[in-house]
Amino acid sequence: MCECVSEIEKALASKNVRFVMAMAMSPDMSKLTSKLMVATEKIDKKNRKPVPFVTATFCPFCGEKWEG
Repeated sequence: MCECVSEIEKALASKNVRFVMAMAMSPDMSKLTSKLMVATEKIDKKNRKPVPFVTATFCPFCGEKWEG
């Protein structure tokens, strides 16, 4: 697995910024992982349905496929 996210997060720390990570369970509930979350927001704020979240399966910086 690449180190792009941790390297870029180190650089972002000087700007008081970090990536948002989502906790995810494996389908058989045996493994808890942390994945990079892609930000989403509601278009219609009056709609009360929960906002889904999207996690990256490939590194958005170098394109390497992530495990799991």
